Amino acid sequence: MSGVDVGKAADEKHDATNVLLNAIEGLAFEETASVNTHGALAKSDSVTVGNTGEIRYENVWQKMDGKARIGAKKLWDDTFGDAMPCKVKNERLGALCVVAFSGDEVVAVSTVVIEMNSSLYCKVGWLRCLVKEEFRRRGIFTEIMSRCKIALEEWAIENPLAGLLAMGVMLELKFDGKNLNNKDPVWPKTGLTLVGYTQRGVQIRIAWLKQARVEF
Repeated sequence: MSGVDVGKAADEKHDATNVLLNAIEGLAFEETASVNTHGALAKSDSVTVGNTGEIRYENVWQKMDGKARIGAKKLWDDTFGDAMPCKVKNERLGALCVVAFSGDEVVAVSTVVIEMNSSLYCKVGWLRCLVKEEFRRRGIFTEIMSRCKIALEEWAIENPLAGLLAMGVMLELKFDGKNLNNKDPVWPKTGLTLVGYTQRGVQIRIAWLKQARVEF
């Protein structure tokens, strides 16, 4: 199974203007916070991250959380302006997964879109994440990835007919024009494993949910 095959279906829907993490997180892999990946994820709990103070994480996956939606839209507006069409913003509001707050302000937001992957023969939740500029390079993205995986695992167990078996990211990290893609094939904290590249050379990583069982 080639990397191009693995990412083909997703790559067709995520063009160059829609790469998940292009120049967003910077050095995202500096893990300055931790999460118990063996226990249930609380709806809300706080972690102190570097000099950004206390960051509160909210699991809003499949929930109509008005505060998270308003904060997420403001973050997108402030970051992208008109470059992200209103239609796209509204669609992503329905896909919010884990949101990070500093006080009452949303400083990081993740969305997950579930799609069938023909190469893996299962449904994958594709993750996007945006971290506000002054909160980047503090490990917030890594923390959000961990929490998204737990949120999806819990939801998949409660909704087995949904057929969700994995979480995926298509990852391109740049900072000051430099490619900062992590060279480790497996990220221990999240289980995200490099399985190939898109036709544009963007990393494709997949983490199987803990309850996943393959069809064949």
